Order: sequence, then C-alpha cells, then structure tokens
Amino acid sequence: MPQVIIALLYFVGFWGLTFFPSLFIPLTSFCFFILFSVLSLCFPGTIKVTLFLLVAVLGFAIEWYGVHTGSPFGFYQYGEGLGIKWKDIPLVIGLN
Repeated sequence: MPQVIIALLYFVGFWGLTFFPSLFIPLTSFCFFILFSVLSLCFPGTIKVTLFLLVAVLGFAIEWYGVHTGSPFGFYQYGEGLGIKWKDIPLVIGLN
C-alpha cells in the first residue's frame, strides 16, 4: 500500500508541476512531509530515527556545500517553493 501512495503522489506531482506549476510549487514541502510520514510508518524502531537524522544532516550539509561553493553541479539557489530556509537551504531538504 505505501508504494501505491508514493507512486500516486509522484504522478500527481509530475502532472501538476507540468501543467499547473503555480498551484503545485507551493505544495512541494507538504508533499515531502507526506512522503516522509508514509516512509516512517514502513520502518519502525529507533534505528529509523538515527538513520533519518544522519541522512538529514548529511543531505543538508551537502546541499549547503553545493549552494555556497558551486561544486559539483555549478552554482544554484533555492526559490521560495520549499518554504523556510536556514543558511539559504530549505529545511525540508532533510525530509527529501
């Protein structure tokens, strides 16, 4: 069942971002929260929390490095679609 929910979210997101970007971009961070919630239910236990924190911090650090140094993908920045930022990186990046 989680696979169906995840596939449906990605399908609707792709369709919405393709045809109605102004409506769907503000929903991106909400979608990250839904996906995180679905995946959290699939992996019970304390290892889940530890693994999440490790991946979230590592992912945030890599994004910070990329945005501030331009390495390895060139210089880029995040718009307002992903919500609140810290150090120019949206906080929901850890959920992604």
